[in-house]
Amino acid sequence: MTTEESPGRVSQFVRRLLEFGLDRRGPVESAAEFGRRVRKHSRSDEQAIRKIKRQSQLGGGIGGFATGLGGFVTMPVAVPVNVLEFYIQAVRMVGAIATVRGHDISDPPVRTAVLLTLVGSKADDVLAQVGVVSTTGPLANVARGGCPLRH
Repeated sequence: MTTEESPGRVSQFVRRLLEFGLDRRGPVESAAEFGRRVRKHSRSDEQAIRKIKRQSQLGGGIGGFATGLGGFVTMPVAVPVNVLEFYIQAVRMVGAIATVRGHDISDPPVRTAVLLTLVGSKADDVLAQVGVVSTTGPLANVARGGCPLRH
């Protein structure tokens, strides 16, 4: 892959994560619908978040099991599918939690914060590469786990 192809592929990958993880593209409900549904059947935000985490872990486990059924023969296809499925589950989980916390996941800064959670401790590097000088802002805090999105 050349350096000219890389940004396009990354952009396409990120777009797909947002479409399938947040925006209800495909067979599952959107992250916002997921978050609102779980919150409606919970006593508190914290209980809803625990349920969201548990359901996401269960979904990831089922996905990993399903993609592993073919064994060594299907590995060249199953591994990339499993990785993509993991990232979609993670984006959906974080988007649902943001919804429970009262944030609009259609808002570009919130969507960016959701994506930054995927890079974890490397958020400072990612922010620096895109020209964000300060790493003490809300997005950096989200990536570090500080979650200023909490009300």
